[in-house]
Amino acid sequence: MELKSLTPTNPFWDNADWVEQWSKAFGQIIREEIEGSPVPITEWRSTGRKTKDNPHGEDMGWWSLQGVNLSRAYASWRENNPSYKLWVTPDGEAGNELNFTVNFGSVPVKVIIDRVFVLGDQLVVFDLKSGKSMPEDVLQLAIYAAAIELKYGLRPNLGAYFANRKGAIVGMEDLSEYTTEMLVKTMEDFIKQTETGVYLPNPGRQCTWCEAALHCPWGKSVASTVWRSN
Repeated sequence: MELKSLTPTNPFWDNADWVEQWSKAFGQIIREEIEGSPVPITEWRSTGRKTKDNPHGEDMGWWSLQGVNLSRAYASWRENNPSYKLWVTPDGEAGNELNFTVNFGSVPVKVIIDRVFVLGDQLVVFDLKSGKSMPEDVLQLAIYAAAIELKYGLRPNLGAYFANRKGAIVGMEDLSEYTTEMLVKTMEDFIKQTETGVYLPNPGRQCTWCEAALHCPWGKSVASTVWRSN
């Protein structure tokens, strides 16, 4: 099947336009979160390390200002990398925030894929990350690739995380070894674990911010290793 793609058509914005568009988008996101979250806004917690220059961490005030820069970093990367063409699905939908549910075997899985690009004769799945830390594995990208194959019959074998704070791709990963069959089995095994209440440990950097880490032998071993390395 021929890979169809779109080239960027967005106009160039000046700084005032960027601020206006970001303010609208950010305001809408906050309104949707307030309406959809059972947690009142007074109990929301900010991310990021609190410092003398930034005593409240990365709260809504921080994002109101810095979100513009993160958005412009991605736009600048797109402008300077014209070889990445936005994919068009067989249904005629642009590969921009693809939102669908597909069955991994007996398990329905909902995905929201930030971007799918055509690079030469390859499909590339992209996930945009605005935080300081990047994922330690490619599982999220592999799930996206499998979801696309299950829905459209086309398999992306490349994937990348885009670090907005660096304005660059963090590696280009080969996803071919993470077959769709493997991901289907993983999903079905996870559901079985959920139904039986028996889970296998999955230690990693996430253990350092888990509230149960100090009471978990797996979490304690990971936390001590990370703290020593810092």
